[in-house]
Amino acid sequence: MKTILNIDDDVMAELQREVARQGRTMSELLEPALRPLLGSNRRRKKIVALQTFRSGDRAAVYHATETAS
Repeated sequence: MKTILNIDDDVMAELQREVARQGRTMSELLEPALRPLLGSNRRRKKIVALQTFRSGDRAAVYHATETAS
């Protein structure tokens, strides 16, 4: 899809320099940069609950770190 955007002159100049440096098109440079912002590539990872230990329970901490590997 073709789109018209209004981009600040300084930003556009920097983008053009980067396009030339990488030998890529603006689309090739911008599309991957926009995907994370828009969330289309974002997959939420399940957050794992961390184990808790009583203060001074070094043996339990040692055991947990050894069995996790």
